[in-house]
Amino acid sequence: YKVNYKEKTFQQFTYKDGNVEDIGEEIIFNKREQKKIIQEQVEKIPKEYAKYVDMYLTLEPAEYSDLAVHGFRAEGKGIYIGEMDRMGLKHGRGIFINFYPGIYYRGYFYHNLKHGSGLIYHKNGFKIYEGNFDMGKIIGKGKYYYNNIFSTLEGDFNEIGEGEGTYNFEDGSSWKGQFYAWKKNGKGKYYDDKGVYVKDITFELDHELTK
Repeated sequence: YKVNYKEKTFQQFTYKDGNVEDIGEEIIFNKREQKKIIQEQVEKIPKEYAKYVDMYLTLEPAEYSDLAVHGFRAEGKGIYIGEMDRMGLKHGRGIFINFYPGIYYRGYFYHNLKHGSGLIYHKNGFKIYEGNFDMGKIIGKGKYYYNNIFSTLEGDFNEIGEGEGTYNFEDGSSWKGQFYAWKKNGKGKYYDDKGVYVKDITFELDHELTK
């Protein structure tokens, strides 16, 4: 099937010996037909991975994904389940599972690269990063969860972790200011666990310079 979500149409293609033998009529589909097409495709995914299908189908289709081929493929030490382009590359919504060390990515891809909103998390369910990706890089608004999961960094950053954000400490207090390489860097404002301003604190790559 060739599915065009933007125009809400689909066509069925028949292949023989790697060549297109027949092209069906372009049909305008409704949600029921769309669900049927997807169901036919995901049924071909090995049963042991079927539990991951709903994890990506809950995402809205990507606007740039005209060709929605839902499938499964092994990739290195992991697997990919989701939409692909004509070349079989990850394209659209999907989930990639790296079994070693057990890291999952659920979100959007653009010709094999993470692109758009996505979530990286550990197999035990703990989040690692949630936010925007740009052609495979973490760029834009997002939230990073530190190893103890109680401390978080939220803000707007470029690909080297430079930008403005808020570091939330375990006790509920926070520091708002500039970051570099995902570390507190520069003058910022410190707030208590109730959000009340306490004082200015200056850091240099997470090293506190003022008390």
